[in-house]
Amino acid sequence: MVRIARKRSSWNMYHVILRREQEKFLFGDEEDFNKFIELLQKCPQNLDDVNQEQKRFYIYAYYFSNTHVHLIIKEGTDCLASAIKRLTISYSYIFNNKYDRYGKVFYDRFMSEPIENQKTFLKVFSFIHNHPVNHAQSKKCADYAWSSWNEFFGKAKQKVCDKKQVFGLIARNKLQAFSESNNCTDCLDVDEREHKMRDKSAILVLCELAQCDSIVEIHNMSKREKLDLVSLASEKGLSDNQIARLLELTLYSVRKVLGKI
Repeated sequence: MVRIARKRSSWNMYHVILRREQEKFLFGDEEDFNKFIELLQKCPQNLDDVNQEQKRFYIYAYYFSNTHVHLIIKEGTDCLASAIKRLTISYSYIFNNKYDRYGKVFYDRFMSEPIENQKTFLKVFSFIHNHPVNHAQSKKCADYAWSSWNEFFGKAKQKVCDKKQVFGLIARNKLQAFSESNNCTDCLDVDEREHKMRDKSAILVLCELAQCDSIVEIHNMSKREKLDLVSLASEKGLSDNQIARLLELTLYSVRKVLGKI
């Protein structure tokens, strides 16, 4: 099967998605998320004397879920394919070593779309940071731990993104105002259709099982109480990913309760 060539960006900037197929988790726990953040900090650094002032690539935004990653990435001395290869090989080694497995971790080919202008950048930046809100992972962008929102507008400890370059493209106040008021949904995304039921129906099932009136009440439950709902939710037809996302648990912990790990 002939692969279609990727669309090139005149800005050398792309929205990229890295993923695992079907129900497989990419991040099993908090340690995994932090390891990937460390790679986003280390991999772009050039170590040779000639190119020390220019990075291999630049990260302008990120979002992680249990099964996939969204990035805004700009090419430096590495082309896009080399940059992604550097990241995925490094993380695959860590992941396989931790979970005592071998073979590929990421889906065959990463997804990408070019960013050619300020309008597209604003749209993708907003989309990435509103992703946890749109998927019931948090109430506000700032509440979600595994995105770059708080690097730009909060007090995040980690420093991954090249904020100076981003704010050179768009002023900080304009970027924040647009992202908070424009919930863009027409960007490149993973296909969520593998869920056995829509989230609206899944939330009703969870509320019935937990004897709660809203998903907010469930989010305020203890982790132990949430874990007690996992098997019941699975029996009702919710997918592992859906249970993890809606109960705000890691996919690893859900699959462990279900005896799949």
